[in-house]
Amino acid sequence: MRVGQKGQKLILAKRPQSREPEQGNSFTAAMNQLTPEERCVCEWRRLGFSSRQIARHQGNSAAAVVALYGQATAKIRRLLM
Repeated sequence: MRVGQKGQKLILAKRPQSREPEQGNSFTAAMNQLTPEERCVCEWRRLGFSSRQIARHQGNSAAAVVALYGQATAKIRRLLM
């Protein structure tokens, strides 16, 4: 586990890899269609971590994290239409 700026901790939790959409929750169903990497970046961004913090933890560049996040949000938008 690594500590980010201001004492924030990056928590790595394994989630069930269910591909079954939950009834009545289209956002959850859309999130389940993302790759594990896309889902992870979305969750960390939702928790307030910066692209730089996520990149440092994953061993990627901040630009790669921004690109992955953009790809994930575009996929979610397409799935929710």
